[in-house]
Amino acid sequence: MGIQLAPVTLSDGSTEAVNLGALNYFIDASTFQVLMTHDISRPGRNSIDGPPHEVTFSDCRYVGSVLVSFNIKETQDGQTIAIIQLNQMKFNSGLTNSNFQF
Repeated sequence: MGIQLAPVTLSDGSTEAVNLGALNYFIDASTFQVLMTHDISRPGRNSIDGPPHEVTFSDCRYVGSVLVSFNIKETQDGQTIAIIQLNQMKFNSGLTNSNFQF
């Protein structure tokens, strides 16, 4: 994806386009599996300096016909900030319409 601009309303009521940055996807050419995303964190408003931010996907297994990453790791500036480790995954297991009613 390329650079995206988003309008931000300033304190005086005017608007200014703010650079949200680019999100890069790293995809395995043989399986089309997303292996990692990479972007630059943007502290403050429209800062061009910022630490790298990555999300990596590994331990992929088929659940039915869907390839699911059972290990997801998020890092910022080389420091791990989150790890999600799944033990099992089920899709639409026993759901009925009543599950979606308030």
